[in-house]
Amino acid sequence: MSVAPIEDRPGDPLFGFDFERVIRDARSNRLGIGLLIVGWFHLVIFGSCDLLYNRGDRSALHFFALWVLDVLLTFMVFRQRIPSIASLGSARSFRVALRVWITFAILCLTSATLNTITGFQVDWFKISWAMLSTFGFATMAWIFHPAFLIPAVQMSITALLIASHPGHAYAIFGVSWFVVFQGFGLLLERSRLNQRLAPWSTRRINVVSKRNSQEV
Repeated sequence: MSVAPIEDRPGDPLFGFDFERVIRDARSNRLGIGLLIVGWFHLVIFGSCDLLYNRGDRSALHFFALWVLDVLLTFMVFRQRIPSIASLGSARSFRVALRVWITFAILCLTSATLNTITGFQVDWFKISWAMLSTFGFATMAWIFHPAFLIPAVQMSITALLIASHPGHAYAIFGVSWFVVFQGFGLLLERSRLNQRLAPWSTRRINVVSKRNSQEV
């Protein structure tokens, strides 16, 4: 009995994703703008966490409230950009990506909770957040595109920086994610603008070519 190649198995959730279609859907819904917006308020929220921490605030409730605010704002922005995942041509891909990052958020909350229970002699959960980010982007790379390995490596470096400068862990984590959001957001917006300008550029080239042929 013959066995179909892995990439041809329709039931395998880790293969067969059309990354180009994902990019097209992201461009058409202006997801790049959403990433840029999320990056800025993410930076503000984690900057606020860093400020509270360095003022001596160790109230878990304050930091949890800011974390929940960050998650809610992220959800609201992406919900506005993509009202219905089911309407997308790449709905299956977006659902898988969403599950990856929901798992990431749950594990981040779990690690912070465990650190609270065991005591804050060492704030190890901040390092684990960076390493979970590495795992999240690496998973995206194996599923969708190797380009996601770039932020995966960046987050590993972020973990090293947090370990070396624990007093500013929140700021380091916030800046690192800000760079990721801005990078992907700008790439998507640049791609979208280039796509919109392409027909105009083609028409202009055709007009110039026709004019030159008439002159000849």
